[in-house]
Amino acid sequence: SDASTTSGLVFGESGVMDKSVDLSGGSGINCGSIGASVLPKTCTVSFWVNMTSYTSPSRQNPFNQAYGGWGTMTLETANAISYFTGDNGSDAQNYTNESSGSSYTTIGSWVYVNAVRDDAAKTITWYRNASLNVAGQTYLTAAPVIATRTFTIGDGYTNPLNGNMEEFRVSKF
Repeated sequence: SDASTTSGLVFGESGVMDKSVDLSGGSGINCGSIGASVLPKTCTVSFWVNMTSYTSPSRQNPFNQAYGGWGTMTLETANAISYFTGDNGSDAQNYTNESSGSSYTTIGSWVYVNAVRDDAAKTITWYRNASLNVAGQTYLTAAPVIATRTFTIGDGYTNPLNGNMEEFRVSKF
């Protein structure tokens, strides 16, 4: 479905590849309701991010679909990104949380985020700026249950992302 923006976003900011969007003053990019026909269980989520702050507001979402379903990411105040995925298709139990490790992003610098979810092996592997960061964390939940829900870039169940983002992608493994 077509993406639609909400108020407070600033497009056309300088970025790494081309132009970025400043998500700091808005409530994300609403991509509409999407589900299993678009979102693969085995996938790579990638994007460039340049953080203004990872503590204000506390806990921020680079994207959100369902933390107990296909998935969401949360930038934690310790500067790690958590990848949540679960077996109920909504924002409820059961879910797992795999971390990128601390000191993952850098305030004022562009960082390329990659998280690879291998559903057959039940692992999530993190890359930072195309280098392996955390290898093959095993998640314990059943296969992600992918219900049709709103997909939002730059906001979610916690707080909007305080920084810039560009080149957001979800791709098959």
